[in-house]
This record gives sequence, structure tokens and C-alpha cells, in this order.
Amino acid sequence: MPARTGRRMQPSHLLLGKGVCGSLLDDRHEVIVMAKRCQVTGKGPMSGNKVSHSHRKTKRRFNPNLQKVTLYQDGKKIRLKVSTRWLRTFTNKGVRIPDEIIKKYGK
Repeated sequence: MPARTGRRMQPSHLLLGKGVCGSLLDDRHEVIVMAKRCQVTGKGPMSGNKVSHSHRKTKRRFNPNLQKVTLYQDGKKIRLKVSTRWLRTFTNKGVRIPDEIIKKYGK
């Protein structure tokens, strides 16, 4: 049952201690959303329409195909969340990881 606060109703799953994993909440009890964005190219989600058989259109979200990979460059181990398109380019053409990405995420 949603908790009542004043006149506005809040979903109970967004409140602390109501079945939400503690790691999803910060110190002010707000829900933290992880970014669905490639760390190298910056490719992110796009919006569009879901079209039914009767051509009714409702909004939907096209998320990029992201994979967590561990890459090695110049003796440094780098763990990134990258799009499969960039990973294919990296694998087949041997494109180097940009230096600012190595500095930011490298170990």
C-alpha cells in the first residue's frame, strides 16, 4: 500500500526500508540510477515509439547494448562499460583507447 504524505501519494517501494536494496539509496534516501552510457563513445539511450499492430504509438526507450569488459593497453588494466559497436571496432581495427579514458578508469 502506498504511504500517504500530505495530499500526494508516494510509491512505497521508493521509501527506505520498503523492499529496496540499500545500495540503491544514498544518504538522503533518494533512488540512484546508473547511467546506460558507453564510457568511451558516450553513446546513450534514445527514445522512440513502440508501434502496435493497430499502429497505436506509445513511447519507449532504445538502450545501447553495453557490456562490461576488461581491456589491457600499455600494461594497464582498464575495466569499462562499452557499447558492442565500439568493442568490435577496438577488436577488429585495433583502435587505441583514448588517453583521458585510461587516466580516468585505468588501474
